[in-house]
Amino acid sequence: MSLNSFNFILFLAAVYVLYTVFQRFGIKGRRVLLLTAGLAFYWMCSKGFAALLIAETVWNYYSAQVLDNKKSGGILAFALALNIGVLFFFKYLGFFTGIETNIAVPAGISFFTLAVSGYLIDIYKGKSKAEKNFIDFSLFMVFFPALTSGPIERGDHLIPQLKEADIRKTADAGSFKVGLFRICRGFFLKLCVADNIKVLVDTVYSSPDKFAGVPVIIAVLAYSMQIYCDFAGYSDIAIGSARLFGIRLLENFDAPYLSRSIKDIWRRWHMSLSFWFRDYLYFPLGGSRKGTLRAYLNIIAVFAVSGLWHGADWKFIFWGVLNGMYQVIESIIEKGTGTGKNGKSGTWRIVLNYILMSLAWIFFRADSMGEAFRIISSIFGTGSQGILSAGAGAPALIITAVFVLAAAAYDIRNRKQDVSDTICKTDAIWFVCAALIILVLVFGAYGPGYDSADFIYNRF
Repeated sequence: MSLNSFNFILFLAAVYVLYTVFQRFGIKGRRVLLLTAGLAFYWMCSKGFAALLIAETVWNYYSAQVLDNKKSGGILAFALALNIGVLFFFKYLGFFTGIETNIAVPAGISFFTLAVSGYLIDIYKGKSKAEKNFIDFSLFMVFFPALTSGPIERGDHLIPQLKEADIRKTADAGSFKVGLFRICRGFFLKLCVADNIKVLVDTVYSSPDKFAGVPVIIAVLAYSMQIYCDFAGYSDIAIGSARLFGIRLLENFDAPYLSRSIKDIWRRWHMSLSFWFRDYLYFPLGGSRKGTLRAYLNIIAVFAVSGLWHGADWKFIFWGVLNGMYQVIESIIEKGTGTGKNGKSGTWRIVLNYILMSLAWIFFRADSMGEAFRIISSIFGTGSQGILSAGAGAPALIITAVFVLAAAAYDIRNRKQDVSDTICKTDAIWFVCAALIILVLVFGAYGPGYDSADFIYNRF
């Protein structure tokens, strides 16, 4: 079950109604309700692997208690080794051994492994205390809005909010409005923008030898917007779902493509992941404290690991290294030309960064390194089949272009003022949500071959 499926809407509505009834009548057990909902959700997503999630929850709970009593590096290393070892077995065993394993990957394992590993590291460093209540810790592990694709939460941010679930006496109307708006916006970004762009992108990437020149350029540039709207849409649905219960998840996106530097893009793209790698890998490697050259090597190493985290394939590692190189080269140029923090840069930097990011995304989207290089070579080719003749109709392209411009305009405006906050404080929220729902129902990318579980980041 994916967050953009009709089944999830029914599931969320049922849990919310029960939660609200518990609130209205002051019934205890709301945390148990959310915990049960999380386990049920994961069972529907990953069926047999629910037992694995329960086992990891029990293991990490007791590991945290031991670490809290004795700050032992050996205990931490053993606990992390087990967590990462399970992830390695399911996701990377075939890649590193060269053996065809055909092992199914449990839903969300990359996300909850990082979340609980960060939790253990924080306890070891004394930044937070181990949660004594097993239910509260378990709910941190299985809170269903963030379980399968993040945001990657921090224990000291999420657990205190979860502990208050039985304390809140009445439903928060403001949280409900914000939650509803974020959910509607998420469905719009996913079904109206990302999935309509997907038709165009897949047309080119599925037959790279048939296209060259302008059609390939359009597809390459379009994929950058597709993956942004896909994952930003997912994050909106997750964050909005949590807000219905009064829980604030970490934000994941802050209009990254409006950044005027590659470095700033990665501060505002998948922020919960970027900050995790910064805090738990880049800083421990020395960050920028051990000289410029070491800092550059650390950046490339972190991005290479980030690429590997996304998938067990050389194309993801290359994608990560390429993005790391972008930052290194950008830093060298800024130091040489004085266009760093105190320098000036115009809109052309935004355009250039989008092009550079789009070129890197080719390796992320292509089925293999070889196909990625074929796509790149096709950019400079001529005499290809037109996208329209290949099945991407003109009306659909025009509608999609309008939606993309609307999403871009929202991000531009939101950078100056919190549009969602303004909307949610007025009665206009009901009209806006109704309009978004109508757009999703009318223009959402449904039909034969549509896979409601196909959020791009569900694969990682």
